[in-house]
Amino acid sequence: MEGFNYVRKSLAGRTGNKVDLGQAGSFFEIKTDNSDPEEERIDGALFRSIHCMKTVSNYRIFTALKSDEAPSVLFIIWRDFPYLWHIEEGGDLMLQEFKKDTALKYLLVDNTFVKSGWMKDNVIEYLNHGWYPGLIEVGVEKFVHLQAKSALGANSFEEFEKDVNKAMGDLAKTMRKEPFKYYPVKTSEINDKGEQVDLNLRKLSLKAGLEILNK
Repeated sequence: MEGFNYVRKSLAGRTGNKVDLGQAGSFFEIKTDNSDPEEERIDGALFRSIHCMKTVSNYRIFTALKSDEAPSVLFIIWRDFPYLWHIEEGGDLMLQEFKKDTALKYLLVDNTFVKSGWMKDNVIEYLNHGWYPGLIEVGVEKFVHLQAKSALGANSFEEFEKDVNKAMGDLAKTMRKEPFKYYPVKTSEINDKGEQVDLNLRKLSLKAGLEILNK
């Protein structure tokens, strides 16, 4: 496997300090923006946003949240149609938080509201040479992934599950570190027209995901 010093394709707004991930490379830090705060409760834990990302049309596409009641969990919500530059920034923000906050051990990613097929060749390159190595380097132990059920989103999840499981075997040997454990979780369906999901089913899926992480 090639080296992991992946060069980010989109560096807009990134200046200043670098986040050093050792053998997983480095990147310019993300300046966090929590000017439009968001909260969500999962079972008994209240998660509050630490960073959000919006599209040029001011639509929230990514939110990162943490909770005092569950300090080991970084909770991520993706929405709508994320492109490579969103995925690079969102992925790097996750790596940055795990590097900075040593209490974080688990990742809970909710793709319930994602409407697109996002496993493109350029995204796969970032995942395998930037994100996966970074997650291993910062010591992530478990990764729970709520799967969007739109036609395109469902296909991307199947591709992602195959990709991440294959990568973990290769990376663990190359980096001589323990790989994280990946847990896909079914969530509420969303159709190709982007109609609203069943929020009660999503809530149950989030609770099930948090229970997996806390076992």
